[in-house]
Amino acid sequence: MDLAKSLISQHQSAQKTTYTDIGKTFLGDKIMNISLENIICNPKNREINLEKVQEYKASIRELGLIEDPVVMEVDDRYMLLSGHHRIAACRLLAEEDPKYQIVRCKVVEKDDLDAELVLIHSNMKNNPLTSYEKMMAIGREEELLKLKEEKGTLRNVIAKNMGLKASQVQTNLTVYKKAIPELKEALKEEVVTLEMARNIAVLPIDEQLVKLTNLKRTKKAKTKTTEDIFLTDLKRNITRKLGTKTKITSNYIQISYNGVDDLNRILEILNLLEEST
Repeated sequence: MDLAKSLISQHQSAQKTTYTDIGKTFLGDKIMNISLENIICNPKNREINLEKVQEYKASIRELGLIEDPVVMEVDDRYMLLSGHHRIAACRLLAEEDPKYQIVRCKVVEKDDLDAELVLIHSNMKNNPLTSYEKMMAIGREEELLKLKEEKGTLRNVIAKNMGLKASQVQTNLTVYKKAIPELKEALKEEVVTLEMARNIAVLPIDEQLVKLTNLKRTKKAKTKTTEDIFLTDLKRNITRKLGTKTKITSNYIQISYNGVDDLNRILEILNLLEEST
């Protein structure tokens, strides 16, 4: 019987056991079976993707939990460092079948700085990040490495940790450290790309807002929604057919006319005149 089946058998036959020490890995980290009630989410983790949780739920039901969540002991409980979506899926499964109440986890001994680094690397590896989220993660990693007094060129260390080019890391760090809050918010809302944000961030602070405002104004002027295009075409067609000025918004149509005769002409075109008896 392989280890995964053995663990399931243990879960079914020993429900009273809160957790079981399986042994030590070659790195010294413990592999343990831990009850879900003793696993707490990391408050610094990003928001859970419910669609991804459902995908994990289906996968775990079919194949089991392939990769162990990573936790650290905090006041007799275990805080997640990696595997928030997997644990969320296990919680859903446990509502249907108690065997999922016990989860095999890797327990690591980390200080707060290392714990946050593990969380950052887990999100970079396992979750699709937006440009804003990646920029914030890279900037925060540099801060943590400075606190740890990491040796060497930090952008190179970060690049190695995250599987990125040093130039990519530098671009993100430039935005993280130099961009004004409004520019970071524009990146978050995907009004600007990372490269655009970087080009603005290298400007003096008082020029960044001006550049961003002009960029938004230009972008807005160039952008037409589907509704705008529809209303413009509709106005053109009605004006051509009626031969008069027309104003159209999403709420009303305004047709101009000159006197009663012109109004009757327009109503006749629209087939709105009643035939006289």
